[in-house]
Amino acid sequence: IKGLLDSLGPASLASMREAARARFERLGLPSTKDEEFKYVSFRALEEGHFGLPYGAIIDRHQVAEHPIGKLDAITIAFINGQYAPELSSDQLLPEGAFVGPLVDGFLSHSAVIIEHLGKIATLEGRLGATNDERFTDLNTAFLGEGAFVYIPRGISLELPIHILWMSEAKHGPFASHPRSLIVLEDGATAKVFESFIGRAGIYFTNALSELRLGSGANLEHIKFQDETGDSVHVSNVAYHQEANSVLTSTNVNLGGKLVRNDLNVWLNGE
Repeated sequence: IKGLLDSLGPASLASMREAARARFERLGLPSTKDEEFKYVSFRALEEGHFGLPYGAIIDRHQVAEHPIGKLDAITIAFINGQYAPELSSDQLLPEGAFVGPLVDGFLSHSAVIIEHLGKIATLEGRLGATNDERFTDLNTAFLGEGAFVYIPRGISLELPIHILWMSEAKHGPFASHPRSLIVLEDGATAKVFESFIGRAGIYFTNALSELRLGSGANLEHIKFQDETGDSVHVSNVAYHQEANSVLTSTNVNLGGKLVRNDLNVWLNGE
């Protein structure tokens, strides 16, 4: 798996993955003895025998069976953590804007990605304990395919953006680590849905979203989770806001056997 991950993105990501892996292995999964997790047991993860994700075939008709799948939106879709171009849309975007897989984003917006990836969802120099970052580190250790959204300065998108993560575990339990980086430059406006939809089976979703709002930017971010009743869903969402930016954040949880959502907002200005 290391060789496959190292083939995705620039060499700098390899060192980021390795550092995150070392941090996670040093601390391991949290337990009820940890202050930040004392009210939740992750025994389902310890006993779940979750393997690597594998392929699944889901067509547009099956996507539309779920109400969220009928959104009229600029869509980027993933199946079991793997980019699914057949379920994604190809609408024309304003000049300089980007909605697509992270690996393609490196071809046109590498400077933006390198500047912000892993820099928002971090407690370095901020209040908080390293225990809070265990699942963030686990996600980064498996950082490969992910979603990247970039809205240039002053641009307002009319259509919403839909980042769709679908899971189907028909051949045994697996773990996936969805990663999203969403950057709105100064004065940009966008509405972004992140949906996590489960179709079958037992699996573990460990999601991490990093979102940056430039000065005067306006973002409506809706996270929608409807995993299977046997799944484990852990999510970390980190926002960075510059002065005069406006953030509307909504979190909807409908499914999952064990669900935990951690959200952090950092304000840099008034």
